[in-house]
Amino acid sequence: MIIGKVGPDYYVVEGAISVAASVRPLDAAERRQVALWLDLNQVSHNVDLQTVVFENAAPHAGALQPLLADIRARLGGSDLSILYLHRGHQLDTRSPILQWLLPLVGGTGPVFALRVDDEIARQDATTMARALLHRHGRVLVLTDETRRLGPHEAAAPVITYTVLVKGSIETDPTMASPGQAVVENLEVRL
Repeated sequence: MIIGKVGPDYYVVEGAISVAASVRPLDAAERRQVALWLDLNQVSHNVDLQTVVFENAAPHAGALQPLLADIRARLGGSDLSILYLHRGHQLDTRSPILQWLLPLVGGTGPVFALRVDDEIARQDATTMARALLHRHGRVLVLTDETRRLGPHEAAAPVITYTVLVKGSIETDPTMASPGQAVVENLEVRL
């Protein structure tokens, strides 16, 4: 975990968690389910497609649950907004991946998701994170680089997180561990 100041009134906590994921080929029923997705993305129906699954065939890593619980506990919970950044599509292309994350989040605060497949979308995510920080004072940005559907993709072993907090570490030391150093002028990259 890295703690840094990004100005006199803001600080950042950054880190990453390893996740256990596996890749498996789509079965015949799943291939029919993504037929429209193949057409829209101009992908041949004959290409070998794979999907990424986490433990217990879940669409998200269970390791997110204790991370989110710890961050919520340190920040006092309710005013933490979450911005989930993901890539590509999941097997059920009709519904957003965020709905599968909500049970792991376990909170009642605002939760948003953006698909960030390119640099323009990443800039939009940074703008949204700043707007959420201004409105809520505490923002958790989860960056999940896992491409859950595609040809011969490898599973991402890490999900990064960035917590943006309005205030100072001196007045709100909940994220810092005793004796932990603070990096001045940390550059944040979502």
